[in-house]
Amino acid sequence: MISVLIPAYNAEQFIGEAIDSVLRQTFKDIETIVVDDGSTDGTRTVVESFADKVRYYRQENGGAASARNHCVRLAAGAYFAFLDADDVWAADKLRLQILELDSDPSLDAVFGMIRQVRQSEWSAAIMEENVGQAELLKGYSQATMLIRRESFLRVGMFSEENKIGEFVDWLLRAKEQGLRTKLMPDLFLWRRIHTSNVGIRNRSDVGDYVKILKRSIDRRRMKNSE
Repeated sequence: MISVLIPAYNAEQFIGEAIDSVLRQTFKDIETIVVDDGSTDGTRTVVESFADKVRYYRQENGGAASARNHCVRLAAGAYFAFLDADDVWAADKLRLQILELDSDPSLDAVFGMIRQVRQSEWSAAIMEENVGQAELLKGYSQATMLIRRESFLRVGMFSEENKIGEFVDWLLRAKEQGLRTKLMPDLFLWRRIHTSNVGIRNRSDVGDYVKILKRSIDRRRMKNSE
């Protein structure tokens, strides 16, 4: 089983579409978990409208990393897939990734491609079936990743130290530990660009990335000196 893990904060406008894209997956052996990070809008009402197709939990506001970690603690699946509440998956994402991991047991995680779409262009863009490679971005993102449970736990939980960049920090730790990953050429994710994106809301915290990189460099130096 794949655990699909969705953190949400004031996502009433978008989360229904995100959950729909999970339920439309051609791979069906999944559980879907939403952790509401203290929303003050109608996020809960939207999620609970999916009834027993989605498990809903609420926590006090602690940030995206905290909500993702809460999702992980609740998950029962042998694989983890993460989706942000304002993005959408392609219908074949999980099936293609499971096939890839099954075909190569040495792989820990599989990523795919992303198409970024502004909110003003969203409805038309996600209906396009043929998207040129020039419009796609390499999706080294939690939202395209499918990872074996034991591989994720070997790296550890997302750092809750900074407001942004928790996946950059996690991926650097994964590389330091030698996790084997593969980037597939398929379009797996439509990423919605809007004024409430976490990176835009917390633009003043971009210095967090410098701290994350410094910690990675320090860890590698320490390892090399042992």
